[in-house]
Amino acid sequence: MVTLLLLGISGCRVHPHVHWYKDVWDGWAIPKHSLIGWLIKHEALNTRVKLFPLGLCTTNRCVLCEKEEEGHGHLFGSCDYSSKVAAVLEDWLDIKLSIATGISKTQKKVYRVIRLAFWYAVWMERNNCRINLQLRRHGIVADEIKITVKSRLNHVIPRPILVGDKDWIVNLGFCCT
Repeated sequence: MVTLLLLGISGCRVHPHVHWYKDVWDGWAIPKHSLIGWLIKHEALNTRVKLFPLGLCTTNRCVLCEKEEEGHGHLFGSCDYSSKVAAVLEDWLDIKLSIATGISKTQKKVYRVIRLAFWYAVWMERNNCRINLQLRRHGIVADEIKITVKSRLNHVIPRPILVGDKDWIVNLGFCCT
């Protein structure tokens, strides 16, 4: 099963010092991605599980896969559609993000940016599907995430970088001069 880029979505509440702070508010991340990440960590997005009891939607089923209730855990975890997007990204990275150990600080920051971009893209695709009744193929969404991440990281990755990180970054398709 795909590990889904999650790393601790459930059980988050407001605390003075939270362990996931750097996972969301990373200086390399795109701010709108960080905001969606923060809302996810607080389970504050208006998913169908929240909207259905209020009478704001006719079903609480996931818009993307129509198999389970559309809560945060499902949408960014067990949803078939988001799992397929995550699988493409993990193949690209050649590592499961939830078990990325023994990696450099630069690689951790890149993983954070990708995870936030993944969450943002899944949420935007969910909204597009709900509003416009159109669902793009998971490969297209994953490619869009790659392009967004590459563009962002080409501007924020410090120069010079460590030799090991440089090879890894070039392998992913980032510019690293």
